[in-house]
Amino acid sequence: MIVDGWAQGNARTTLDDLFRRAAVANPDGVALADADRQLTYAEADRVIWAIAAQLRALGLATDAVIGVQLSNAIESPLALLAVLRAGMIAALLPMLWRESEIVAALSGAGAKALVMTRRLGGADHALLAQRVAAGLFSIRHVCAFGDHLSDGVVALDGAFHVRTSTPSPISREGNPAAHAAVITFEPTPRGIQPVVRNHIQLIAGGHAVASAGELNSSNTLLAAMPLTSLAALAGIFVPWLFSGGRLVLHQPFDVDVFVSQAEGADVIALPGALAPAFAPTKRTIIAHWRAPERIDPQPLAGNAVDVFSYGEFGLHVAKRDEHGRVAPPVLGTNYLPGHCPDRPNVLEAKRTTAGTFALRGSAVAKTGFGVTDQGAFHASDGFIETGYHCRIGSDGSVVITGPQPGMVSTGGYRIARHDLDQVAVMTPFGIVSVLPHALLGQRLAGSSPEQSEVAGELEARGLNALIVEAFGRRAA
Repeated sequence: MIVDGWAQGNARTTLDDLFRRAAVANPDGVALADADRQLTYAEADRVIWAIAAQLRALGLATDAVIGVQLSNAIESPLALLAVLRAGMIAALLPMLWRESEIVAALSGAGAKALVMTRRLGGADHALLAQRVAAGLFSIRHVCAFGDHLSDGVVALDGAFHVRTSTPSPISREGNPAAHAAVITFEPTPRGIQPVVRNHIQLIAGGHAVASAGELNSSNTLLAAMPLTSLAALAGIFVPWLFSGGRLVLHQPFDVDVFVSQAEGADVIALPGALAPAFAPTKRTIIAHWRAPERIDPQPLAGNAVDVFSYGEFGLHVAKRDEHGRVAPPVLGTNYLPGHCPDRPNVLEAKRTTAGTFALRGSAVAKTGFGVTDQGAFHASDGFIETGYHCRIGSDGSVVITGPQPGMVSTGGYRIARHDLDQVAVMTPFGIVSVLPHALLGQRLAGSSPEQSEVAGELEARGLNALIVEAFGRRAA
């Protein structure tokens, strides 16, 4: 599947090409680490080949869509690269999604297989995958990392024990970088919208972040965000590939572990709200703002890079000035860091007649926020509607003034208000309220005379874990 790109003629490098170049340059250097283990580039390369070979052995065709839902551990980038090396497309699923959202997302994407982890927190994701497969006839295989897997689930842990690899490259027609690489998902009031990106678009965004942060092979990049969104792919995954350094992944359950991991990292990518706590150091901070209406304008000391995400549709990358001040996008053309003449790494911004923010450029999707009855809005001039309301400052800067209509944002996740309203329909006396939160921006609070019963009912119906947890908090 070839996705129309912005520079199909010149850019031919794929994400897997970037990894293999790093592996050739530094085979014995540490590539990936988490709280439990680490792999060198040579070791990671063998695991990637082994997983890719398993996927091909299942009979999955080139360009098959593979749903991937993994924790923020080394299995995540390994599985993503393996899917790409097998010539397939990775559909990245947020960790807190359950059956209802996964089925809705993958039914539109036509997924053929799932790659999951055995357990994540208290949830059995291998069992979740089997329930999803039972509800989607297109799913032919369920694969998982971990032990004690159910019959019929393809075990992937054996890939870590492979000592040799038998490369079997996949030939692609045309420019391999123009082929679809990943699908991320944008929740909208009208449902979950798949957003498809090729290698060229992802590399454009990631190159801007790597250039702004001046990343190189000596860096250790600590990432506190799972690789399930455009923000994480362009702000963490691709910069790591460009640098050829070490990527340390933190599963956001233990603050003490994160602080310990941070001691050995000279680059930290984390939600923007947490950036001030780590900025007064010699580290480089990559601050991710996934709710652009809630950007904290306070200056950050040291070397800081901001990644402004507008849903899954596009992003803006800017380095802080010498005073540590935020540099939001401006009307017209914004040259992203790392711009060069043969790679038009730009973002164009405008305010629509409806007062919303629209953009187009090298890392921008081809479809935007669903504002019409016909579905996603795609203007004839190529500008994509993000759904965020904005105003223009006296200096021409774009200031986002409100969230996308009909959506709730909490901790980097976006949930349609319609889904929250359905709780009262599904269960008697169950109501979810949206409350302000200093760190998350918004949080969910469930109210019912039967808290635990409602939580159990919602969990059984396969609702988002955040909605279930809204009732569980009070019960605890």
